[in-house]
Amino acid sequence: MLRSPSSSHSSLAEAPKSSSVPDISQLQDDGKIIKTRKRKQPEPESEMAGTLKTFMESMSVSMEAMNKSINEVIKVELKNLSATTSDIKNELNLLRSENAEIKNKLAAMDAKQCETSSVLSDMQNSLEFTSDRVDKLHKRVDSAESHIKHEQHIQLDVSELQQKLKGMQLELEKNQQRDRMFNLEISGLPEHKTENLENILINVAKYANVPLTVSDIEHVNRVQPRAAFKFLSHGPPSSLFEYK
Repeated sequence: MLRSPSSSHSSLAEAPKSSSVPDISQLQDDGKIIKTRKRKQPEPESEMAGTLKTFMESMSVSMEAMNKSINEVIKVELKNLSATTSDIKNELNLLRSENAEIKNKLAAMDAKQCETSSVLSDMQNSLEFTSDRVDKLHKRVDSAESHIKHEQHIQLDVSELQQKLKGMQLELEKNQQRDRMFNLEISGLPEHKTENLENILINVAKYANVPLTVSDIEHVNRVQPRAAFKFLSHGPPSSLFEYK
């Protein structure tokens, strides 16, 4: 057992002070009066119960405050979660609406694509038909060009022939003009069935004081008057004779 520390107010004031010795039993051998006492100890069960009660009350208050705080936080979070859930529902509804609209647009696009494919197929067939016609037209144009070239050659030949014919006509007219220089046409002579045109011409020449014999006459006959003498067409045909 350990001794209590010495004090000036102790009930052992009458006893002489001794040195500090941890073991009190050693001091009894000196014949000194030493009084010992036991320190009053609290009851362990009642102290533990008080401490536990205080701890439980403190824990109850803390738990109550914590529960209130947690409940407030949960209420706020639930409110936020409810708002978020509502927003999500609205977004989902909007997405569903947009998805339905997209499906409708895709269906319309598919229909338009089918229609466009049909139109393109028709256009392709039309193009093929047009291409065939164009090929045929090219062939016809080539054939026409060959015919035109042939006709151009023919036209050149015809033009050359026309030039030659014109030259021949001019030459013929010159010859005719030259031949007409020896021709004489007499209009208004009476016509008889048994007439002798040579004698008639010789008598007319005598009347005109022009010497004329049968040997001077190459040919004589009656002809219709020329256009310049149409006023004589109602009378007898004119007499035409050619000098030698």
